[in-house]
Amino acid sequence: MLTHTMTSETAREEPVAIVGVAFRLPGANDGATLWKNLMSRTDSVGVVQSSRWAIEKGCRGLKDEEKSVRAGFIDIDVDKFDSTFWGLSPLELGFIDPQARLLLQLSWEALENAGIPSKSLRGTAASVLVGTWRDEYKDLILTAGTTEGGEEVRRYLGCSTGNSAARIAQFFGTIGPTEGIEAGCSASSCAIGAAVRHLRAKRTNLALAGGANLILKPFKACYHLLVGVRCFKLMLMVLRELTEGLSVLKRVTDAKLDGDNILGVIRGYGSSQDGLSRNVGTPTVDGEAKAMLAALEDAALTPQEIGWIEMHGTGTMVGDPIEVAATRLAYQVSSGKRSNPLIITSIKANIGHTESVSGAAGLLKVLLAMKYGSIPPQLLTADLNPLINFDGLLIPKIAQEWKGSLAGVSSFGITGTNTHLILERVVPLAASKTDPALRERTPLYILPFSAKSAGALKCLKKKHIQALELFEEQDGDDLLAAYCYSASTGRHHFDEYRSIAIGCNRAELLHALQTDSKSGIEAPSQIKNKSIKRTGPTPISFLFPGHGCQYAGMGFELYNTCSTYRRYFDEVNSHVINIAGIDLLEWLQDDKDKPVYPVLCIFALEYSLLNMWMEWGVRPNLCVVGHSLGEVAAATACGVLSLATAVRLIASLRQNVMDEMGPGQMAVLMADESKTCSMIYEYTKKYRMGKLG
Repeated sequence: MLTHTMTSETAREEPVAIVGVAFRLPGANDGATLWKNLMSRTDSVGVVQSSRWAIEKGCRGLKDEEKSVRAGFIDIDVDKFDSTFWGLSPLELGFIDPQARLLLQLSWEALENAGIPSKSLRGTAASVLVGTWRDEYKDLILTAGTTEGGEEVRRYLGCSTGNSAARIAQFFGTIGPTEGIEAGCSASSCAIGAAVRHLRAKRTNLALAGGANLILKPFKACYHLLVGVRCFKLMLMVLRELTEGLSVLKRVTDAKLDGDNILGVIRGYGSSQDGLSRNVGTPTVDGEAKAMLAALEDAALTPQEIGWIEMHGTGTMVGDPIEVAATRLAYQVSSGKRSNPLIITSIKANIGHTESVSGAAGLLKVLLAMKYGSIPPQLLTADLNPLINFDGLLIPKIAQEWKGSLAGVSSFGITGTNTHLILERVVPLAASKTDPALRERTPLYILPFSAKSAGALKCLKKKHIQALELFEEQDGDDLLAAYCYSASTGRHHFDEYRSIAIGCNRAELLHALQTDSKSGIEAPSQIKNKSIKRTGPTPISFLFPGHGCQYAGMGFELYNTCSTYRRYFDEVNSHVINIAGIDLLEWLQDDKDKPVYPVLCIFALEYSLLNMWMEWGVRPNLCVVGHSLGEVAAATACGVLSLATAVRLIASLRQNVMDEMGPGQMAVLMADESKTCSMIYEYTKKYRMGKLG
């Protein structure tokens, strides 16, 4: 008999944080849409398009009732791919499985969702773990048949699971553990489990993990295998589905240190193999229960602490009764130790089986429930299988408020590979990636966006519009500031096409995005930068001007709205007060247009701006230049002068030179050095002769 034992010696492994996700599921490509579908009991499974039953695709002789089967489809054209963006030649692209292509796209989106610029991964030990099952594209290539040399190698490089992961690693330039995993329906969960192990073993600091499942040709045998499953009606499984999903994972300590938005935490992971079953693919109660118990032990939790299980839910006459029995056994449903019924659900009723992505799909559902604090109603619960014992279990027919924080996610493969995840909801961190200044009332919000082509820029702009339209009025300025901050610091910025939207609030930002001609956003054809093509970091220079640029109240608005700038200005001012006995805030708040202590104020402004930008990650890597008084700020930027020394120098300059001089002007001469020196000499000579005469 299986028992769950806990000892004081059990060492809890470090949890793993999920900080970003991206997916394509039937009926939804984003979290807001998926959640809406789940809460509204939307069935995202539809009738298979007639074009998929073409005779040339091997569907000769199918009856109409056989063609009426339903399936889940994702809302994208899987044959459309921007090969230029990914640096792939047409020949190479022709051999790459659409599953691998879509995984590339999702890896980019997942990193953006996590607020991690893709270029930051280059040369790091980040991991890529991908789980798939089908390799139908390879079959299609073989059917098409060509005699080009090296075709077999190209098929392998384009269609194997391992190379799907390797292609992501190669594009981002990562050097950490990279693996392709094939385990049937539990492939994506196995990939996530591998990522957890690598993170805990400190072999990597970040992992991209998930899976793909695209059905590129009819699978008649599968239809006959599963005919009649709709009568089961515990968790409906339809024929087959097109799905993909990826998650970005970090150790919790690293995620907190980096200020990441933690969507949920993986507390435990367990896996097992049904090696004692009568044949491969036949599930067993003990085998599935062992995976659940292993996850509980890994998480150092008791079965009673878990209140909700997102089931695998195959929808088969054999699979579901065994899974429910295994869940009852592992979570002690009949032991009398549970104070409340164990809630069981499955997303498959909404979107279909999802095959190798089933574990990732269940994980996404739980993450959304954690965000919204509710367990969605279960679809298709009218008739339950009388062979299943539901005592002590609850299948929610309406949305349930979720006050708990722990949930399990099961995923079982046709290979006999069983997996189970324990997820935990976390309290949002008080601190975030958003600078404290951006959480204050700012005069303007700046939303930058860029792309490699005009069409991509237009598409990205539409996505920003859609995202901002989902904002609620009660979200306030904090969320808007965080959104703009993430767009500035958490995305890769391209040189080819760049634009910005500026506004004082959400409505103004939306107006700016929706009306290019009036918003200051230039048309793509006007902003294309044809001259910049770089592979290294963007060259940045800092230029510090001198006397003459100042005005009363300069920087006052920035002082009031940006705590970073204010902190450095106050630091300078404290030195000025101690050394010169002058409070620069008096000048800063003066509404009269007359400069007071201009040299000190210019330096304070330049020093504060310098450190504000550097704290935000903008650092000079090309050169630092100062003109006249600006040379002092430039010297501090280079580390030549300390702040205290710089203030003493400026104060001495003011006291001994500037205050003793009368009014003067600066002249700009359009001449070279030789001619300028000659003009100065003639002027000086004439001036001296006039004085002597």
